[in-house]
Amino acid sequence: MFSHSNNPSPLKTPVPMQHQARINFPSRGISYPLDSFEYSDDGLLQPTTFHFTGRYKDGTIDLTGTAYGYWPEDWIIKKHVWWNLRGEHTWGRAFITWNGTITLGEETIEVKDALGFGEFTRYSGG
Repeated sequence: MFSHSNNPSPLKTPVPMQHQARINFPSRGISYPLDSFEYSDDGLLQPTTFHFTGRYKDGTIDLTGTAYGYWPEDWIIKKHVWWNLRGEHTWGRAFITWNGTITLGEETIEVKDALGFGEFTRYSGG
């Protein structure tokens, strides 16, 4: 699981935006915070593809995701934000299938069609 936030506004917050992740192996009884990770997507207001890479004490993560459903199905795009009258913003959830690899020590775990979801608040400069 991971949490990542960008601040698109000109407002300077007194604390950094949220950026944290953890990988859990419940059947093995182990869990790790990620030392570092990067999240990216296709940049659309309602994203369709995702990429997540990261490192933790005993391994790495490299996953690519594809949205297979949304709630609501079509995210409502609203115009205007206080810092940009041409800006657009929306909110919604994406249901995602993930594929790629996770390493744990010397073991490589192939991830195929793992189900996940994300909650997104999106902004575009218009």
